[in-house]
Amino acid sequence: MNLSIDYDSLKTKEDPSTYETLLDIILKHGVITKQVYKKLNPFKLPGNKHTYLGAMYMALQIDAFYRDFTLDNQLDFMKQLKGKNPLGHDDMIGYVKHDQLQQDIQAGKVETYFDFFDYVHRSDAIDMALYQKQPKKLLTKLKNIINKRCYGAFKILGVTILEKNYPGEADNYERKTTITVDTGARKHQHSYTFPVNEISVKHVASFILENILVLVNKLLADYNCDYRFASFTSTLNHELFPAHRNKHVICPLSREQYQIFDFTNAQQKYLHSKPAHLLLSYNLPLSYTHIEYAIYHFNQCGLLAHLDTEQLETTTNSLFNSTYQHTGNLMVAFPGLVAAVNQYVTPGQNPHLAFLEALNDISHGILTFTDIVDGLPENFDYETDMEFTVSFMLNGQQHNVVCHLANSYFAHRLLQYVASEIIPEQYPDYALLNVVGPDYGLHYIMLATKKQATYLTKMNLLLTRPIF
Repeated sequence: MNLSIDYDSLKTKEDPSTYETLLDIILKHGVITKQVYKKLNPFKLPGNKHTYLGAMYMALQIDAFYRDFTLDNQLDFMKQLKGKNPLGHDDMIGYVKHDQLQQDIQAGKVETYFDFFDYVHRSDAIDMALYQKQPKKLLTKLKNIINKRCYGAFKILGVTILEKNYPGEADNYERKTTITVDTGARKHQHSYTFPVNEISVKHVASFILENILVLVNKLLADYNCDYRFASFTSTLNHELFPAHRNKHVICPLSREQYQIFDFTNAQQKYLHSKPAHLLLSYNLPLSYTHIEYAIYHFNQCGLLAHLDTEQLETTTNSLFNSTYQHTGNLMVAFPGLVAAVNQYVTPGQNPHLAFLEALNDISHGILTFTDIVDGLPENFDYETDMEFTVSFMLNGQQHNVVCHLANSYFAHRLLQYVASEIIPEQYPDYALLNVVGPDYGLHYIMLATKKQATYLTKMNLLLTRPIF
């Protein structure tokens, strides 16, 4: 947990001695320890209610941290980093650094769990504040770090980044960012959506870092490597631990090593890791045999019956030119099978109308939505919170779906309505599925018969998410 406080905004003419009095009181009554008191006391803040609340929050957070950051827990964390393999294959610190770390722990020189990365032998620290407005310089820095730490795989010869607005989108709203990595033999790309607002623009460098690691980790999987890159930051208050401010540590981790830093363990160590847990996978891409298996069973259950012989042959042949993490990615590659829905909506567009029209297309005559009216307002922003209506005709019946616009999200109520009310009532032999696809920012919606869904599940070929 991290609390950001704008200390300049708290400056008033009030006497800061009342803040010191507050610390004296909570120390006297055992709310905080002397260790916490010493950490908070140097901040000569004004005595007002905002300061009191902030000080109490920080006091509780730091007190919880110090209660966990015991000598025994530090030595245990060091043991975890040392690994279990007798030959040292999973050792993150090595013998020399291990002895130095043990001495520093015993001497009380290690302040936080984040400082343990100073002893990790294959890690690199980067101050993101130096690159916030210099993305090209950041890409060069990251390329050099990755090339230095990337073993048994590939070398990045060049890396570029391209930002562009989605069609019809305002300049100040949302952009599609594409990172391209050139390994000489091929150029590899990864795209992500970057929301343009006051909060996100302060974290441009962090977005770039996370997504270049996502792309590089996909390449490591393609090359059958058993490690992935991750970056770490401290979640402790940066005013109290200024050395951690804007500091990221990047290091390659094996599957066993990453378990030390999984979501729960990282939180307990006051660490935050990127890429996000869902985006960091140690799975290898589908083999040619697996792809052939999937295509065979897609055909067997009639999933590709809408394609003619030429379309099927062209698409099938092209599949072997790319890599896929799971069979959902294969489904997305076939034309007319899946409707992609962006989870975020933008002004000046009709995304709910486009969604229903896309369902018409992928159903190939089964669904026939007509007279569609997308009530999404022409102008809105991230703060807009309101209701609107999507109306349409289906099988001679008028439908009016009241939807909720909040945080610029696509109206999940429309998805729910079609999936849980229209399909079961009017098309009982069918199911609307949210297939896991290549982009976590999109919903991939597929209409299949229940028999097809059952068959694909039995063949271990159907990976879906709930339709919210």
